[in-house]
Amino acid sequence: MEAPVRIENRAQLIYLLTEAAELEHGIMCCYLFSALSIKKNVSEGVTEDQLAVMNRWRRAILNVATEEMTHMALACNLLIAVGGKPHTRRPNLPSSPRAYPPTFKLALLPFGRDSFESYIFLERPEEEHAAALDMTGEDDTPH
Repeated sequence: MEAPVRIENRAQLIYLLTEAAELEHGIMCCYLFSALSIKKNVSEGVTEDQLAVMNRWRRAILNVATEEMTHMALACNLLIAVGGKPHTRRPNLPSSPRAYPPTFKLALLPFGRDSFESYIFLERPEEEHAAALDMTGEDDTPH
């Protein structure tokens, strides 16, 4: 089991909330990019049935992007509450290998298998994160 993060002062809290807001912003951008890369018309070489499925996927991904926007807003609201100042800067994508642990990568990927694998990794349950940590000895959660 991972040791809980101990926040010892206001400056550290502001730093961690800023990191959380930046992370949610980056994740939100990944979802939006993927959703907006999905074909929108049969003139793009898909059938009506395929387009209907693609529209459902787009809506589902946009719903998750909206959840990420909510997470970012919550982090920003907490920042304001403790006297911090939210911003909309974030690291460029794809994320730098120094920005997060080696197994954690954010990149703008079009809709497809690679983007889905990324989403599965990002949204995995806490138990799977703990199991991965036990197997690799590395923490892949951004701090």
